[in-house]
Amino acid sequence: MAATGRNRLSHDFELAAPVIAKPKPGEPNPFLDEASPVQSSGTPAFGMSFCCPDNIWKKGIQVPPRTAFRRFRSVASITTLALIAGCSTPKKEVVAPPPVIETIRPVPPMGAVEGMSVPDVGADGKRLTPNRGVTSNTALWHVRMALNVAALSCHEAGDLARLQYNQMLHVHKAILGAANAAVDRNYQFEYGSTGIARREQLNTVVYNFFSLPPVRPTFCKAAIEVGAKMLSMPSASLLAYAPEALTALEKPFQDFYDAYADYLRRLAEWQARFGASVTVVVSPTPLPP
Repeated sequence: MAATGRNRLSHDFELAAPVIAKPKPGEPNPFLDEASPVQSSGTPAFGMSFCCPDNIWKKGIQVPPRTAFRRFRSVASITTLALIAGCSTPKKEVVAPPPVIETIRPVPPMGAVEGMSVPDVGADGKRLTPNRGVTSNTALWHVRMALNVAALSCHEAGDLARLQYNQMLHVHKAILGAANAAVDRNYQFEYGSTGIARREQLNTVVYNFFSLPPVRPTFCKAAIEVGAKMLSMPSASLLAYAPEALTALEKPFQDFYDAYADYLRRLAEWQARFGASVTVVVSPTPLPP
């Protein structure tokens, strides 16, 4: 308890308080707690020295009473807590990270190359190809050309596509010859002396259309199905079946061009975010049948 009185005095000698005279022997010491064991001479018991030596009393230093120290200690504690609260670092607001933006450049579908031409879309929502809007005779001849491409390039199923094609030429020779002659007449009527040259030009376009490498796996599957169906029907039914067969053979290419157009759209969005430019090439309008 005596040590506590010493700490109070050592911190606050400059506080304004009345001058307290040295207590006489037997008088209570104001700097001792009531519970402290003190001898009647005013000195602490147990052989402990009190906080205030004689020289302090002689010099008449102003020492506040015990209650003043208690009040100051309470005020100082509150002030210290207020200062600590005021100086504490404010809690930073948690900011959500920005969304992750895909930075991988889109690539063409089915392993295709960049910069390919994409046919326009017609009023019916289908791509404009050399197989659209043709007569039944032209459709049958285009089917023949498509199966010819399959016979030369579809080797995943062995020789099945080639064997089907050769058998079709033999079984349906007459109807195929009649369809070819009808198409020649149509071109000569439409273009005169340049009709045959224009038709040969269109034949090249059709062969190239069905020879597109990225579509070969799905095209070969469709070609084998169409070839088998043509071998199972009489020649008289081929003209009626030709438009349906041509649609089935063309579907893998329609799907591919739709996928490629979607790739170009995603590529344009990517270019808009990260720079550079993209050019969309539209194929020319196909020649009439």
